[in-house]
Amino acid sequence: HPHAALRQVAVSALNSLGHPELGARLPALLSDPSPRVREAGAKVAGYLGDPALLDAMLALRSDDDESVRRAAVEQLVRFEEPRAATAIADALTNGTPGVRAAAARALAHGERRETIGLVAEACGDPDPWVRYYAARSLGHLGRRTPAEASDVLLALATHDPVPPVRIAALDALAALGSATEAGALRAIANDPDPAVAAPALLALGAAGGHARLEPLL
Repeated sequence: HPHAALRQVAVSALNSLGHPELGARLPALLSDPSPRVREAGAKVAGYLGDPALLDAMLALRSDDDESVRRAAVEQLVRFEEPRAATAIADALTNGTPGVRAAAARALAHGERRETIGLVAEACGDPDPWVRYYAARSLGHLGRRTPAEASDVLLALATHDPVPPVRIAALDALAALGSATEAGALRAIANDPDPAVAAPALLALGAAGGHARLEPLL
């Protein structure tokens, strides 16, 4: 279908049905002449996470259509195999901006310890949308090592030239609720852009402690 929203509804319906023939029919969808069908097939394959589909999903990383490549990279994280993790890491550094952003989004669901390092490094990507999604993912992953994640996020929140990236970093800091320096957040809370100042206040509140109370008052 030409409308992406309806294609996504069809994908969700297939995932909900869980039809026993679905796995057997997916290889044909993943190699269909239509990039829309290949993209949708990749999304269904990710839901199933069937190891038998991994080779076909890895092949889609070289697809001529970027939407297909993005979908494949986003879904590879559902395959708990080293080759899938390696492919996502490669996409994060060597893909087009859209593919790198997809990899940064996908890694929010990663379980490997080295994932945090990959996402933290992506926070310095030259493309703002990659940094945006990397910051959001780091908010999910950084609970394991909140101090390490907070340093990266605070640097983004303080120095990034793009407001949506700063906001994503502040939202991630609020999600971590970690021991971020109150003085640094207070400075951001005084930003002339209210869209930046508001999430800084939320991050201060989430961190808690007496040092955060005074700037909130």
